[in-house]
Amino acid sequence: DPGGGVRDRMWFCEFTATDDTGTSYKMGYNGAGTPQIQAGPFELAPQPPAEVRWLDVRPGPGRPAVRADLTALRRTTGYQAR
Repeated sequence: DPGGGVRDRMWFCEFTATDDTGTSYKMGYNGAGTPQIQAGPFELAPQPPAEVRWLDVRPGPGRPAVRADLTALRRTTGYQAR
């Protein structure tokens, strides 16, 4: 929304995430902002279970993955997925 309002979720066709059990997830973005500044959460579908230890996020086919260690988040913040 050019006016900065909230818009519908956008799914990223090329981005994927895979967890430590081999489950794959779609990635999306649901936020607001201007063409210069965007703010809002990235979302995964389906939502990963709380016991997932890590996610490999890949920005497209043939691209290297970046691993997000979810156990570190829980150790440092006490965060628990719902």
